[in-house]
Amino acid sequence: MGQIRKKLIIFMVCMLAMTIAACSKNEQDVTAQTESEKVYLSDLEHGTIGVVEGNATSVLVSQQLPDATKLSFNSPTDMSMALLQGKIDAFATDESYLVGMKWEGYEVTRVEEPLGITEYGIVFPKGERSQKYRKEINSFLIKSREDGSLEKLEEKWFSGKEPTEFLDASALQPENGTLIVGTCSAAKPFVYIKNGKLAGFDIEFLILFAREYGYALDFRDSDFTGAISGVQQKYDMATAGFTITEERKESVDFSDVYTAADLIYIVNSTRENEGVWNSLITGFDKTFIRENRWKLIAEGVGITLLISICATVLGTAIGFGLYMLRRSQIGLVVKITGLAAGIYSRIIAGTPTVVILMILFYVVFGKVDISGVIVAIITFALTFGASVYENMVVSVEGVDKGQSEAAYALGYSRNRTFFRIVLPQSMRAFMPVYSGEVVSLIKGTAVVGYIAVNDLTKMGDIIRSNTYEAFFPLIATAVIYFMITWLMALTLDIVRKRTEPKRRKREHILKGVDV
Repeated sequence: MGQIRKKLIIFMVCMLAMTIAACSKNEQDVTAQTESEKVYLSDLEHGTIGVVEGNATSVLVSQQLPDATKLSFNSPTDMSMALLQGKIDAFATDESYLVGMKWEGYEVTRVEEPLGITEYGIVFPKGERSQKYRKEINSFLIKSREDGSLEKLEEKWFSGKEPTEFLDASALQPENGTLIVGTCSAAKPFVYIKNGKLAGFDIEFLILFAREYGYALDFRDSDFTGAISGVQQKYDMATAGFTITEERKESVDFSDVYTAADLIYIVNSTRENEGVWNSLITGFDKTFIRENRWKLIAEGVGITLLISICATVLGTAIGFGLYMLRRSQIGLVVKITGLAAGIYSRIIAGTPTVVILMILFYVVFGKVDISGVIVAIITFALTFGASVYENMVVSVEGVDKGQSEAAYALGYSRNRTFFRIVLPQSMRAFMPVYSGEVVSLIKGTAVVGYIAVNDLTKMGDIIRSNTYEAFFPLIATAVIYFMITWLMALTLDIVRKRTEPKRRKREHILKGVDV
């Protein structure tokens, strides 16, 4: 306990030091244009530009700024944080992203010359299944343009101030059914989380559409890749400010263009330094207090614990069950089990968990409306079960066979010998490895956001994408994962000590059988 407590204190001190150091970096003087000054493309000729690799803007940046240094990022959220920290001079994205950053009070501006124009559309799966909805969306677009409602919606969501009134999808009535819509809440102002609910231009556009045609809406929040992948198998449509491209048209269908925006460079403007403590207070407020975002963290913790505990229990049952089949006295069962378990273990061990997760969700259960949480539990139970099986084999075979022979000589049955003598002794080798595998499982659940599961990591990403604050969401996520794994390891350590053969009470020690 003393060692664990010491590690916890050291971990917390390191996290606090990292936070203060990161915030202190922002206190350094920066040289930038004031917001009233215009920034031109020539100012970035030899600068460092952030891009999302694979995005259309990456090619345009190379053409416009051939002498600039490009840095690739996973998302606009990561680029915006790099810009605010001074790691890049600008990043390329669409103009709508600038709107979201200004809503949060950041003094950012755009380069005068645009990269180009991008057009957005609702995504549909190819085939007859989606054509009805696609035609209805296109008809609604024509009507919305004619009556001016689309223009009002654009003014509401792409102006300088964040809206204060929002449409509620829960009030929709499923007169003609419910549409399952894939989306990504990291696409502010198209889609984002506001007061614990999905909001944004795309959300309200679909709510207006659903009212007109008598649908209810079931939004499934994942990342960009997951939303587009899911629309081909699981969703009726997907929306999150998706750009219409020829390459994407090869895999999915798009509605007509519902809005368009300039592709731009976003640069940082002069900003007064807040100071370390003020920066910490502001970041804490944005991450936990504002809009009760702590509830998102709490919800994410609950999902992570649910997946971890259920997968651990189910995986342990799978691994132990396979090993017991291997002990069968029926030769054919032993051979089949050994072959199946060997193939199963090798496939699981040689395939990344996130790949198995996505195969199960988008392929195996692609046509089934099944919760991502259930798929996550099944995935991690399968991977954990393979580890338990292999660990059981090694641990049990490590027990001296003389123990079994002695028990048989005393008249004990095969099963009684295993459960009362061999298995307890094998726990010495089994439990330390088992504990490590449980910790790995908990940390591994961080990838479930790929299949529309809002776990702890995904909730941290949602907060980052809404606030453009990196420190507290990431540090909070790290600390909570540490606490969960520490408590789980502590619990398993208690179990290990209680199952230690040397600690057994006298009445639990086996005695010889009277003959």
